[in-house]
Amino acid sequence: MASTGTTCCKYSFAVEVADGAPMAECSPPVISKENSTTAEAAAHSIVFAGSQPDHERYTSNGSVDIRGNPASRKHTGKWRACYSILGGEFCGAMAYYGVGTNLVSYLTKVQRQSNVTAASNIASWQGTCYLTPLLGAFLADSYWGRHKTIVISLIIFTLGMVLLTVSAVVPSSIQTRVISPQEFLPSLGLFLTALGLGGMWPCVPTFGADQFDDTDGTEKAQKELYYNWYYFAVNGGFFLASTFLVWVQDNCGWGLGFGIPTLFSAIGIAGFLACMKLYRYQKPGGSALTRICQVVVAATRKINVDVPDDSSVLYELPGKESAIVGSRKLMHTNGLRFFDRAATITASDETSGNVPNPWKLCTVTQVEELKILGRMLPVLLAGVIFNTAEAFFPLFIEQGEVMDHYIGGFSIPPAALTTFNCLCILVLAPSYNKVLVPILSRITGIKRGLSELQRIGVGGQGSMAGSRITSMKGVLTNFSG
Repeated sequence: MASTGTTCCKYSFAVEVADGAPMAECSPPVISKENSTTAEAAAHSIVFAGSQPDHERYTSNGSVDIRGNPASRKHTGKWRACYSILGGEFCGAMAYYGVGTNLVSYLTKVQRQSNVTAASNIASWQGTCYLTPLLGAFLADSYWGRHKTIVISLIIFTLGMVLLTVSAVVPSSIQTRVISPQEFLPSLGLFLTALGLGGMWPCVPTFGADQFDDTDGTEKAQKELYYNWYYFAVNGGFFLASTFLVWVQDNCGWGLGFGIPTLFSAIGIAGFLACMKLYRYQKPGGSALTRICQVVVAATRKINVDVPDDSSVLYELPGKESAIVGSRKLMHTNGLRFFDRAATITASDETSGNVPNPWKLCTVTQVEELKILGRMLPVLLAGVIFNTAEAFFPLFIEQGEVMDHYIGGFSIPPAALTTFNCLCILVLAPSYNKVLVPILSRITGIKRGLSELQRIGVGGQGSMAGSRITSMKGVLTNFSG
């Protein structure tokens, strides 16, 4: 038998329950009239044994609220917190694509750059945009956390947008001895936008996912649905930018064409700040890049050490807590055994003290984290094909400039060619789930129709086919003179 007692001032009572049995509801103590005043004053402090358990009141994935306390399931996170995140991402996507979609026209028509120079500069800018997320992810994981990184990055991005807008309205007659404002401001503005994107791209989707607790079945299902709405918001912003904003830039001027996405970028900042009390936050758990480097260094140092056949003797923290803050422990796998040397305990590790040097001895969870990345590396390298095809977008627009872009009496801006990209996603993504999955699942026996790897392969083939058609069109155009 176990006894649970609750004390309130001088009144105390206990309820006996069998070990492992659910807690029974208890009645309040008998209170006489002369003690009613004291009892009323203390009534709010009585906690009954049948109250809700902590694992039902709070999340179990280590998330906290804005004050750093365990996040309440009832009052934080889930869809009410995601609405502002999705709205902020929509505004951010519209701002980014509002610049990138028609940037080649701005560089060739306003900055007077050649087609080759403009395409090269855009490729360099896009490459910078894809490299800066490494810095943003490092800062978010190690120091700032995701929400703070997003807000700071959005501010930097908005500042870059302001400089681009100013460069579009500064008269071209203004010159200095060193460099003109029309040459300096766009370059600085594009650099700041790329720097700002470095914190937004890796953090926004994961911060939205943080609002759902994987340990709860209902929230886990909602988390999968969140990613669908996230990409819908991104492509919704892309569609609006490649239609409305492109038309504004071509017909109303570049000052207004850059000013509108700047305004949306500022609205995005307000969106991410609007619901701070509703968000669930994950504390910074250290950079994954640092942990990966530690495993590689530790395994290399022990290159002559034999890995034990019994994985249970490899180093791991005791208890349920993982060495990675906010993450669960990972089970040992037999592949890529070279890296198991990093978790192999040697005599020098046993005599080095209670806290091992992370550059000499790593946990099994850290090693498995690297193994997961190693298994994903071929898939990541295959993504180069898709991004190579995406680099052709500026060339598509340049091709459209020399083609007949009139349908009847209506002129279609060349930059609107990119609209087909987001339209395909907006149409095919939901139709795949509703139409193709039931058909393909009967053929393949896979619940989702095709596996993730098969879908990646089909998409890669589509990108390659589009690139071949583009090259053939370029050859025919040059041949016809």
